[in-house]
Amino acid sequence: MIDILRIHITTAEFAGLQLTRDPRTGTLSYSVAALTSILESNQIDPAGIIGDEDQVAEILIGWYIAHRRFGGDVNPGMEQVIAEAMAEDEFGADRVQRGSILPQ
Repeated sequence: MIDILRIHITTAEFAGLQLTRDPRTGTLSYSVAALTSILESNQIDPAGIIGDEDQVAEILIGWYIAHRRFGGDVNPGMEQVIAEAMAEDEFGADRVQRGSILPQ
């Protein structure tokens, strides 16, 4: 069974995540306060999400895709994360080197 998490983002801008990616390590960093605010406004316990790289990545990717659809700026770090996720789907996670996702 697949769990679907619906999150409504109405007040926060994607830029508020302060998302960056270290070009050497591939580590993606983001503002935990911004993500926590969004989760709490959706009655989701951040403790169940923050620290789980896969769940955080899914939320960030969904948020970024919506951000871009509404004319938001390109974020090179998120573009890389999406490319990695697509490569993992196509070739398998064990064949793709990816960075980590850490809260700031």
